[in-house]
Amino acid sequence: MHLNRLLGLLIACTAAVMAAVAAAAATDGLSPEDGYLPVPVVTIHTGETIDDAMIEERRFPTAVRVRMAVIEARGPLIGKVARRTLAPGKPIPISAVAEPLLVTRGVPTRAVFRSGGIHITAIAMPIRSGSLGEYVQLRNLDSGQLIAGTVQADGTVLVGGGL
Repeated sequence: MHLNRLLGLLIACTAAVMAAVAAAAATDGLSPEDGYLPVPVVTIHTGETIDDAMIEERRFPTAVRVRMAVIEARGPLIGKVARRTLAPGKPIPISAVAEPLLVTRGVPTRAVFRSGGIHITAIAMPIRSGSLGEYVQLRNLDSGQLIAGTVQADGTVLVGGGL
């Protein structure tokens, strides 16, 4: 009799475990407060510009956002450049993407000076690469002098008076 009772208890436990496994599989083990994160649909290689077709939203446990500094919305990713290879289906760390470079070190760039009605343009060599809004130094190819300015959306560098 004792053996039958033990066998019945074992069957009941097995059924409970199987029900819990089935319930977890049905919900992917996620709770209602978990959220969606953007993930690559395809492998995105270093230097590639991210477009909307490369990204989808996937549900992740809240702990993923707490443990890692990941990008939480799809919009800010579009137009960014991958700083490292991004694997499909994995959350994207904030440090893994960057603004695209508009000025490249060693590639001649237009430097523009504007003050009142004065507008001067010169060709200059950037000392380092830069993205939109970054402050970069350049060498004026005519005079050899160092100048500095802010990278503009069109790839020029706006230099200020006295620089």
